[in-house]
Amino acid sequence: MDKCSFSHELETCDVAEKYSVCYNFFKSHLKNDQNLCNLHEFAIVLEKWGFLKDDPRFQKLYKELMKNDHQYKTVDFKEWLSILTKSQVFVILTKAFSLKLVVQDFENFTSEIIKIFEECKKETNLGGANASYIPQLSKVDPNLFGLSICTLDGQRFLLGDFEKSFSIQSCIKPLIYCMALEENGEQFIKNHIGREPSGVAFNSLTLNRENLPHNPMINSGAIMSCSLIKRNLCTSERFEHINQILRKLSGDKQWGFNNAIFLSEKETADNNFCLGYMMRKNHCFPEKTNLMDVLDLYFMCCSIETDCNKLAIVGATLANGGVCPLTGEQIFSRETTRDCISLMYSCGMYDYSGEWAFTIGIPAKSSVSGGIYTVIPNFGSISLFSPAINDTGNSVKGVQFFKKFIQKFTLHNFDKCDGLLTLGDQRINPFKNQVVSEREMKVAAFYAASEGDLFELKRLLTLLPINPAKVVDYDKRTLLHVAATEGHILVCKYLLKHHNCDMHVLDKWGGSPESNAKRFEHNEIVELFKNWKNNNFQAVESEFSSSPTINKTFSFSEKMKKSYSQQELQANNAVNFKLPDIGYKVTDLHIDVDNRRALAISFYNAIGTSRVFSGIFAKVFGRLNTYVLDTFVAGTLILTLLSLSESFIILIIFTILYGLLGGGIESLLAVVILDILA
Repeated sequence: MDKCSFSHELETCDVAEKYSVCYNFFKSHLKNDQNLCNLHEFAIVLEKWGFLKDDPRFQKLYKELMKNDHQYKTVDFKEWLSILTKSQVFVILTKAFSLKLVVQDFENFTSEIIKIFEECKKETNLGGANASYIPQLSKVDPNLFGLSICTLDGQRFLLGDFEKSFSIQSCIKPLIYCMALEENGEQFIKNHIGREPSGVAFNSLTLNRENLPHNPMINSGAIMSCSLIKRNLCTSERFEHINQILRKLSGDKQWGFNNAIFLSEKETADNNFCLGYMMRKNHCFPEKTNLMDVLDLYFMCCSIETDCNKLAIVGATLANGGVCPLTGEQIFSRETTRDCISLMYSCGMYDYSGEWAFTIGIPAKSSVSGGIYTVIPNFGSISLFSPAINDTGNSVKGVQFFKKFIQKFTLHNFDKCDGLLTLGDQRINPFKNQVVSEREMKVAAFYAASEGDLFELKRLLTLLPINPAKVVDYDKRTLLHVAATEGHILVCKYLLKHHNCDMHVLDKWGGSPESNAKRFEHNEIVELFKNWKNNNFQAVESEFSSSPTINKTFSFSEKMKKSYSQQELQANNAVNFKLPDIGYKVTDLHIDVDNRRALAISFYNAIGTSRVFSGIFAKVFGRLNTYVLDTFVAGTLILTLLSLSESFIILIIFTILYGLLGGGIESLLAVVILDILA
């Protein structure tokens, strides 16, 4: 058995299985009577799943589906598969084909959302009015109503006035709190901002018993958060920094700024000035804080313009442990997002926070401009905009929507507790019981590391409750072992930099990530480890920035380093179609005994043959010979012989040639005996 083999669950996620999933989907959903597919049909499917054309992950794929700006291509399975494997979204597409997305039936889910949305839109007796303390807010059309959804997989849905920009106001408060937490740490922030609901209005002139703001979701707490962000920079640079973070949180989307609202904020800010002076009198601020600069920064933050689309992506980023679902970039740590979401749950909806937590049971933040965005664990986010607010400062249609939403779907925070859902509960579970266990996440993480899928690996590691450096398979191999063995330098760099994985830790076979990289001649990774060991971080960053984003080349040099059991081989043989040429490249001219079995399976997967023949062939080629055989010669013999016949006579001819080339008389006799027995 190859010493570099993964866990059993990981081994079954092989090339044949993935492509069989693709083929089955193509056959059942896309192909016509001529076994062809118009890629316009596939584009429609992608949008039904929630993968929109402005998704940065899918933009290249959508472009590949088109002949030109007006026509889609018509392709066979081979060309369709080639388009998928060249894209950066192959892994998430195989999840979709296998019904393993966060929301499997996204089309049905969104159809229910539309029903609730339309019901709320028609209701005229909810009351409420636009906020009037700022003239610009009072002038907004009160009938505007928009919604956006973003899941952890980046499935998105847009409805109504989702593109209508509005002033972010208090919806910025969780985000600037996260920025302050990331920069200063939890203990430092605790000395300046409390973590309890205030029990009074969000703009009340009151502090807690320690003379600190009660929490970061009220005005005093948000002003304090602003004072803790980039204290050594001028106001303009601090605001620019905040804008850059917001852009990253929303998948690189541009945010606006309303100067008229900023001026109105300052002109009507007597209460906020009072809060500032009260906190300065009680020595709440850090030393050398310029109160006027801090208040200006706070007013500027409240005057940023956003929309439902951006807020849903931001909410999904928080739900995803600080990793943006659309870019895979880690903006906040999972500890920061956990702390922030906890406070959104207890304090995020002004004076209605307790009732919201009881009735709706979802962390959320609202603003007097009519915006609400949620952070739904294991799901993502839903954001809404409707300007008319009630006496607690929350959008009346927004609150009504979420009341109906939680009556329809089992997404209350405590619906997931054992025993709370009864057999008579008619509500919809959008997850369809796809609860991912820690064990399954580990297997998926090893698979992502082996494929070089950094995007998926980041997402999984934010969900794992243990240190990623401690995640091992049954051979005591770490994620860094796998990435180094397969030659994925970006994954190695990420695991070293962000999770401090040990390059010297030994598996049960005595191999380390460093020794595996040397063994398989991944010189870039060897150099990376060397620079990391010598604390040469500049060289490490240089290597990282110059490397490709995701390595999606499936080649023998990667696949033959895996080991397969006979049972797995038979499972592969059960695939009842002929796999196409998928662009394998022979990059290793010679193979050793540990890798022959994997090469045999790779040839089988590339050309297709019978179950019996493939089983015997794998045994012969992978186990009996103990000498090095030139890959090119072996490949030529195999392809030539199999193109002639699948008979045992041809097999014996081949094995004789094989024995004479390098196997010796012992192997030759063993081969003949094996053929006779078979």
